[in-house]
Amino acid sequence: MTEKSGRRWWRIAALALVGVQLPVLARTAGDPQQSDFANYFTPAFVLARGGDVGALYDRDSFDRALSQTGIQGLGSFVPHPPANALWLLPFASRPPDVAKALWTIVLVLSIGLTIGGVVRLSPGFEPSLAIVLVLAPTLALRNSLAFGQPYLILLTLLVGGALALERGRAFLAGFLLGVGVSFKPYALGAVFLFVHADRRRSLAGFVCGAIAPSLALVSLAGPEPFTLFSSKVLPWMMRGEIQDPFSPGWASAMALANRLLRLEPDLNPQPWFHAPLFARFLGAAVSATLLALGLFSSRRALDSRQPLDAVGIVLAFALGASPFVASYHLVLLVLPVASVALRLSGPPLVLWLLGWAGVVPEDDRVVHCHNCGVEQTIGPSRSFEPGPFVDHELDDPELDRAFDFALKHPIPRIFTRARSAATIELAPRTVERSCVLLSARRPMRLTPAVVSALGIRRLGDLSSARLIARALERCSEDAWNAVHGLYERAHYSPRLVA
Repeated sequence: MTEKSGRRWWRIAALALVGVQLPVLARTAGDPQQSDFANYFTPAFVLARGGDVGALYDRDSFDRALSQTGIQGLGSFVPHPPANALWLLPFASRPPDVAKALWTIVLVLSIGLTIGGVVRLSPGFEPSLAIVLVLAPTLALRNSLAFGQPYLILLTLLVGGALALERGRAFLAGFLLGVGVSFKPYALGAVFLFVHADRRRSLAGFVCGAIAPSLALVSLAGPEPFTLFSSKVLPWMMRGEIQDPFSPGWASAMALANRLLRLEPDLNPQPWFHAPLFARFLGAAVSATLLALGLFSSRRALDSRQPLDAVGIVLAFALGASPFVASYHLVLLVLPVASVALRLSGPPLVLWLLGWAGVVPEDDRVVHCHNCGVEQTIGPSRSFEPGPFVDHELDDPELDRAFDFALKHPIPRIFTRARSAATIELAPRTVERSCVLLSARRPMRLTPAVVSALGIRRLGDLSSARLIARALERCSEDAWNAVHGLYERAHYSPRLVA
C-alpha cells in the first residue's frame, strides 16, 4: 500500500466513524432523559439557586431536587465528588432539553480540540489518522455523548497537558493535568511525576489546577459538600460498593474478589467460599500494586523524556486499578493508545486500532427453532436486536407503541403503615442498571437495590426505595402482578411480547 493510498483509506475510515455517531447524536443531543445527564444537571440546578449541594448525597433529597428540574427518570449524585456540580452551572437556568443540547455542543467541540491536540503530539499523526484514533471506541464515545458524561472534556485537558509537557511549558502542563482531579481522580497519580527538584513549576501548576475547581465550589456552596463526600461517599466508593460490587461488568480486581469470596444472598448467592476480609484485602492489594507499577513506569518514562508515554501510563494503570469502570471512562485511553500508535505503521497499526475499536470477529451459532425444528446459522449480534424497537424501524400504533414513562400508572391499592398508593411511576432501565435482577437469588427478596433495578421511581407519593420495597413486600398478589405487568410493558414492546 502506497503512502498516498494509505492516507485515502484513513480518510474513508474517519468519515465512516463520524457517520456512525451522527444518527445517535441526532436522537440524543437534546434528550435530558438519557441516563446520567440528571446526575450533573440536578446539582448544578441546586447550586444555581443557592441550595444545599451536600444534601444531594441523600437519595430522597436528590429525588426531590430532580423532580423540580422537570427531568423524568432516576439519578444520583453518588459517587461524584462535589466539584461535579460545576459542569453544567452555566446552563442551569435553561430548560433541561436546552441545557442538554448546549452541553452536547460543548462535548462535540471538545472532541474536535482533542483531535487537534493529538495531531500536534507528533508529526507522524495525519489528521485523518487522529480522527480514527479518537473516534474508534464507538460505544465509549456514543455513551459519553448520549449520557452527557464529562470525560471527553477531561480527555481534552489531558491531551493538552501532555502536549504542553512535550513543549516544555511546565506550569501549564501541570495545571492542565491537574484541573480534572477535583472532578474525577484518574490523573491524580500524575502528581508523582513532578515530585522532583527540576519539576517544581509543573508541581505548582498541578496543585493549582487540582484545587481550583474545589475552591470555586467552596466559595459558592461552603465546605459541607466535601465533608459529607469524604465521610460518607468516598469510603464506600473506594470499596467498590457504589452499585453492585459483585458485577464482573465493572472489570475490576475488587469486583472479582467480591464475586469469588463474598456471600450476599441477593447479589452473590454462590461464591467460591465466604471470606469477606480476604476479599477486601485481595481487591485492595491488586489495585494498589497496579497503581504502584503505573507510577514507577510513568516516572521512568518521563525521566527518559517521553512525556506522552508517562501520562498515558498513569491513565491506563489508574483505570486498571479503579474499583469500577464504565464504557464512557474508556475515552481516557486515547493517550496511551496514541502513544503505542506512534510506534507502529502499516498492518500492525491497523490491527492495533481495530483492537482499540473493539472490533472482534463473532462466531456464527447454530440455533434450533422449538416450534418447527428448523436449524439456522446466525451471527447473534448482527441478526437480533435484544430490546424494544427504539429506533422506529417499526411503527404499528398498537404493536410498536412506546411506553409512557411520564405517566402515573394506576395499580390496585397498596397499603403502607401511614398511607396508601394507587399509582406507580417507572423509569427506563438499561441492562447495566438492571443487572441485580439477573443475579438475584430465587425467590427474589425485595430490597432497595431491586426496586432501583426495576426502575420504580415513585409509588404513590413514596420516593424512597427502602419504603417502596417494604410496601411491595406486603402488597396483594393482584397489585404485584400489576407492577410486574407494567415493568414488562415498559421494557418489551407488545410486538416482542406477542
